[in-house]
Amino acid sequence: MPSTRPPIVASPTVAPLLTARAAGAATALVSLDLGLTHSVVTLGDSGVTLPDGHVFAWADVEHVAQDEASHVEGHCFVLHEGGLERVQIFSPAFNRLYSLVATRTAPTLLISGIPMHRIKESDPRRDTIAKVRTLAPVHGSVLDTRR
Repeated sequence: MPSTRPPIVASPTVAPLLTARAAGAATALVSLDLGLTHSVVTLGDSGVTLPDGHVFAWADVEHVAQDEASHVEGHCFVLHEGGLERVQIFSPAFNRLYSLVATRTAPTLLISGIPMHRIKESDPRRDTIAKVRTLAPVHGSVLDTRR
């Protein structure tokens, strides 16, 4: 059953699109869910045609590729029919900005600029695995980590 979730991309996930375009390729393999799966997309003059038929404009691809966020690989963006939107929300109740940002492995959540996983000398995936290992023995799935 195809996913009904909108595509989420970040700088590391769109880099292969620009590389393939520069090489004159007609297609590219890209992750539209921050590395969980990969899809073949078609490269055209106006942009990247996604598996659902929507076109991800080259200007938007380049915007994501150039995005920077301190200490991480860039912000995460959700693709809507109308364009890009950062994956973030502000809570007036707590006066906090919540942002999803990319790293070399798994994304992490920033709460007012503070990462919720270790990202120095580690990464969110290794940080989560290390934390789960302290609970050993584990049976089955814990959070998004599989044994």
